Amino acid sequence: MTIARRLKFGEGPSLRFLPIILLIVSSLVSANIEEGNGASLLKEAYALRSSNPPKSLALLQQIQRDKLSSAEKDRYDFVNAYSLFINGKVDASISAFETLAKNGSSANERFIAHTSLVNLYAGRQRWSEGFKALDYVVDNMVAVDSIDAEEQGHIAVINFYQLIGESELLTKYAEPLLDGRYSLRFICTASLQWLGAMTSTDIKNIDESTFKKAIERCQGLDEPIINFAFFHQFATYQLESGNVDFALILLLPRLKDVESLKYNPLAIAYYDILSQSFFESNELDKAVAYANLVVAGESSNFLSKASISAYETLYKVEELKGSHKGALAYYKKYSEAKSLNISKENAKMLSIQKAMRDSVEKSSQIALLDKENSLLKARAMLDEETARNRRLILVFLVVLVIFASILIYKNRSNYIKFKEISRKDGLTGIANRHYFTSRAIEILQNCSATDRPVTLVMFDLDNFKSINDNHGHSTGDIALQTAVDAAQTGCRDSDLIGRLGGEEFGILLEGCSADKGQRIAESCRKEIERTNAALSHPFTLTASFGIASSDAQKTFSFDELFEHADSALYRAKHSGKNTVCY
Repeated sequence: MTIARRLKFGEGPSLRFLPIILLIVSSLVSANIEEGNGASLLKEAYALRSSNPPKSLALLQQIQRDKLSSAEKDRYDFVNAYSLFINGKVDASISAFETLAKNGSSANERFIAHTSLVNLYAGRQRWSEGFKALDYVVDNMVAVDSIDAEEQGHIAVINFYQLIGESELLTKYAEPLLDGRYSLRFICTASLQWLGAMTSTDIKNIDESTFKKAIERCQGLDEPIINFAFFHQFATYQLESGNVDFALILLLPRLKDVESLKYNPLAIAYYDILSQSFFESNELDKAVAYANLVVAGESSNFLSKASISAYETLYKVEELKGSHKGALAYYKKYSEAKSLNISKENAKMLSIQKAMRDSVEKSSQIALLDKENSLLKARAMLDEETARNRRLILVFLVVLVIFASILIYKNRSNYIKFKEISRKDGLTGIANRHYFTSRAIEILQNCSATDRPVTLVMFDLDNFKSINDNHGHSTGDIALQTAVDAAQTGCRDSDLIGRLGGEEFGILLEGCSADKGQRIAESCRKEIERTNAALSHPFTLTASFGIASSDAQKTFSFDELFEHADSALYRAKHSGKNTVCY
């Protein structure tokens, strides 16, 4: 199993604020700014805001804002808000954009400020405010009278989908926008997001020519962060496809230039893919060096996917060198980071779901209030109008009630549909990681309250990398589906089974002690092994299992049970595989 493939359950290396930079560097709506009174300095500061942020800020500090026109003040406030963000003052940047969104001199400027706020709120996990800003952008998209503003709106939607992990929705929304009718900056920004989403969800439907076409098209764009991010996505694709040498060729010649940008998330992303690539090519010292750069650079963000990948590389290198003590030390850090990340992602998903529920409920309340107001107005009209007009008003009220009911039903249906999609793994049809963890926590709390035992089982397909390498990813997908079908045969109907990422799965057995959980896990293992004779597939399919239970571990904490089960799975992997450990 490659490190890159294990990372797929977390959407790859962390570039947390890159989508926001890609949004804010897009052009602000053109304003009628005349030369003089600082306007020329403002024009230069705006042009340099992303290519040379320090100089842009220095120019801005030379301008007296109170001597600018209304349009110039909007431009000044935009560059100031962007400068605050690029210098790491995210909360101050949000406050500045909120002021521009409220007090901008025209509807277009207020719209642009909202597009920036959409993803700044998401970056701070202020999901309710993010959904509210997104609603404003979607509702006002058709009303803006500038192609620049329209592009900003589309980018805001695309980036928001990326930040909440909805890669499939992102690809469907972005692909029709890449036909060339928009500016080069927009197409390059949207293409980068689309390629990243396709790499993580539908890699079979893209190839090298897709990346080369995008890179060639965007060569003339003077945005180094975007240009170097394209090569990072291309290298990620090559690594996922097993072309390790090509991934290194793409990254190494550009590394110094990336480091010179002083934009840490992009540098960390490069180090992460380089570390994985050198590990896959068996250049272990280089793999360790770049993994250590990731750990050092991510010291303030221990939960990032890049940190998890780095610790996995470090423990596997120590393991290959025969240093079991070193391997165990790094494995503990890897397991801790992975467990904490699941908790963080679960909390994030719960926050997003709560924000969605609040948004739907608020929309329903507004619709009901509108309906009540309309009814009161209609009643006053009925008192004043003649009998003929009363009949017409009654018809109008009936239509209004039907419309309000349809609106409420539509909002509710969209929420239910979105909620159902967000629960399932697209390939196997079982629970995805987000829903599995949130549902598991609910079950554990219930079992703790009723003093019933519960067992957590984790299993991982053995030698899955060789199936992908020897038979291709489509065969690998068949292997995953076959293993899940077989495992479900060994489980009870009431058991919760989910895909944690790649070829790693979890089963929560409610009401099961350690002994009964072991019997069910053994049944699942045998069912998976039995498929080799029953289906005659071109590969050997087995799995290793790790078990943790509330009665054995004396805890109902999901994180603690996950850590124990993961450690047991690790022992199973290193005890000959195709076995059950607890």
